[in-house]
This record gives sequence, structure tokens and C-alpha cells, in this order.
Amino acid sequence: MSQTKPIFATGFAASQSPLVSSLFDIRANRPLLTAMDESTKSPNVFLIGPQVTHDDVVLCYIYKYRQRFAPLAEELLARLRMTINPQVTQQYKKANMFLDDFDDCDVNCQC
Repeated sequence: MSQTKPIFATGFAASQSPLVSSLFDIRANRPLLTAMDESTKSPNVFLIGPQVTHDDVVLCYIYKYRQRFAPLAEELLARLRMTINPQVTQQYKKANMFLDDFDDCDVNCQC
């Protein structure tokens, strides 16, 4: 559905990776992202991993940033005007794998 090939960049340092560093504005060695983990510099470029921060919350543990997969998938579905199955969303929430509210997130590590 995309007119361009996706970039599959591996690694943990997006701000230093030559594959993706040009796609993000960087502040304090962290990529600047929207509330949906999208680059503020390059529309439709999303980041998942330990470089993602939301205010004072650092999603540095794999189980924390894996919890962002479902909300970001829903964002992409919505942008493509595709149906979001609320039962699937509920399954992810029930399994504690749907992180869209950072108020109760007290994980803040030095990665």
C-alpha cells in the first residue's frame, strides 16, 4: 500500500544510526517525536525502541516499547481508513500490551 519501500532499521541508537538519523530532529541525544512516536521532521516515519521518550518517561525496556506496537498499528489503520477491530484492541489491553497512557508509567532509566 506504500508507494515507497519501508526502512527497516535495526539497532538502539536512532539518533546515531546513519540509516535513520537524517529523518529525525534530535534534542539531548533523543529523536523528537509526536505523541504517536512519529518523527517531527519526516511525516509517516515512526520509531519504536529505547530511544522513545514521552515527557519524563523513557521506554527503555523491551516490554515497555513493545506495548506501543498496537497503538501505532491502530494509528496506521486509521490513517489508511481501515477498520480497527475493537475486540483485538481489548485483547491487547487485557494482556497489558497496549500502552497509550503514560500517567502510570514510572519507568525512567538511563539507557
